[in-house]
Amino acid sequence: MLPAILLLGIITSFQDWKIGKIRNKWVLSATIYAIIIHTILFSYYGLQGQLSSLYIYETLTDFFFAIIIGFSFWYFKIWSAADGKLFIAFVALIPISTYNLGYEKWIPSITLIINIFFIGLITMLIIIITQTKKETLFNTFKSLIKTTFDIKSLLLLTLNLFALQWIVQSILIFIKIFNPILGMGITLIAYYFIESILKKKLIFFSLGIAILKIIIDPSTYTLNFAIEFVSLIIIWKIVKGIFLGTFAKTGEDLFTQTIAIKNIKLGMILKEYILKKDNLPKKEIEGIKADKKVQVIIKNNITYIKKKKNINEYDKYFNEEAEGVTLEQIKKIKEIGFKRIKISHTIPFAPIIFLGVLCTIITKGNILIVLKHLLF
Repeated sequence: MLPAILLLGIITSFQDWKIGKIRNKWVLSATIYAIIIHTILFSYYGLQGQLSSLYIYETLTDFFFAIIIGFSFWYFKIWSAADGKLFIAFVALIPISTYNLGYEKWIPSITLIINIFFIGLITMLIIIITQTKKETLFNTFKSLIKTTFDIKSLLLLTLNLFALQWIVQSILIFIKIFNPILGMGITLIAYYFIESILKKKLIFFSLGIAILKIIIDPSTYTLNFAIEFVSLIIIWKIVKGIFLGTFAKTGEDLFTQTIAIKNIKLGMILKEYILKKDNLPKKEIEGIKADKKVQVIIKNNITYIKKKKNINEYDKYFNEEAEGVTLEQIKKIKEIGFKRIKISHTIPFAPIIFLGVLCTIITKGNILIVLKHLLF
């Protein structure tokens, strides 16, 4: 499989870097090649009586897991459809025996996902640090430290994560998955979405769950739980500071550009939503206009609102894909009458996926576990 992995990685990384595209013919060819090779090997070793049926089942479940992840990450606009298909092709090519450290039964390629996004995080940090002015970078770190050690937010975070971690762990144990890193990841993702929906109401839910955990779960009083829970809080603080806090703001400014509407091109990633509201009351319109970061245009009793992207906005004028705006969407935007709009510059993701694959093969598994062994 290794020659095909290297060939696919080099070609797609180069094309994504140069022209911003991953051609389907390479991804499809690699996937078909993987299926043929697996079929030949399974048939040969099966006839020799040297093949475990469990190995076949896990290879198939892992491949279907990769399809679900590839589609889901595209649907939630985490990566493009091309990136999702490339990930599926790599999973098809990598034998499940490669995943040694941090092996997760039935879905071993979750290790590859962790490695890819860890490398993506490091890449983004390097770009931000090397391309940001020293003064701005110093103020960013200063603000990050200040928000990290805010007592009120730290206590609230502790309560919420204490409750959610227990729920996630209980579900994973029930379905017989015992991966602490996976549990941490799911807990943090769940916390992000639940907090964005419930906001201050989350404290009442968390308080009830926390009290129940303290009463009925003896593992709460173990050293292992304490270490894992403190690690969870530290990771969240780092993640929030980088992706949602002042560090994220610095990175956002670095990768954001304001352009004239007439200059929008196919595939550009917008940093602003356009919302469409019918027959809004005059008082509500005036309230929206009071926000200087929001622009409003009214045409035929229809109010168009241009504002910064928000994950909780569901009534957008159009749904932008992960690949960027389409020609039809560009036409709609130009017809409204806005003069300027913010777009986002992205970095090619195929090279990051390829680096994640190489690191997985070299380390025989999870990079984070390797780093943990090196540091501790």
